[in-house]
Amino acid sequence: IKAYIADSANQKTLQSVYDENLSQYNKPEQVKARHILISGSDDKALAQIKKIRSSVTTKNFAQIASKETQDPTGKSNGGELGWFSRGRMVPEFDDAAFKLNKGDISEPIKTSFGYHIIYVEDKQVAQTKTLDQVKPELARIALQKTKAQDLDKLLKETESKVTVQLQSNDLKDIEANSK
Repeated sequence: IKAYIADSANQKTLQSVYDENLSQYNKPEQVKARHILISGSDDKALAQIKKIRSSVTTKNFAQIASKETQDPTGKSNGGELGWFSRGRMVPEFDDAAFKLNKGDISEPIKTSFGYHIIYVEDKQVAQTKTLDQVKPELARIALQKTKAQDLDKLLKETESKVTVQLQSNDLKDIEANSK
C-alpha cells in the first residue's frame, strides 16, 4: 500500500476513487440530545412544559424526562434521542437543537407533536476527510480491484486454453497445466 501511494503514476487513480466516494468521507454536523415532550398545542400543555422547564437541569434531565415526557419511547430511556444530523427531526426541533451549544437546555419549542424541551448533551462539527487522510484506504481498494481484474483475466485465459485443449483432445497439455 505504501509503495502504491508513493508511485506518482497512481495519484490520478487515488484522486478519482476519492472523488467517486467523497460522500463517504463527509460527516455532517450532529447533536446528541434528550427531550421532554408534552403533547398538545393548548395553553394547558404550554403551562405544563414551562413548569417542567423551570425545574430541569443537566443533572436531573434524564430522570425528569422519564417521569414527565409523553413520548412513549422517551419514558424508558430518559428522553434519549442519540446522535442525529440535520433533517432527521421536524424543522422546528431541528433548528432549536442545532442552535444550542453542548450542555444547553432549550426553552419550550412548539412542533406538530406538542411542546418540547431539548437538552443537547454533545455536539460534533461537520468533517470531511482529506485525500491524504484516506489514501491508504483508497490504495487498498484500488489494489484489490486491480488484483480482482488480474485474477479474472487469468481465469478467462486458463478457461480458454483448457477449452481449446479439450476440443483438440490434448490431455497431455491439460495434465501439464494442472501441476
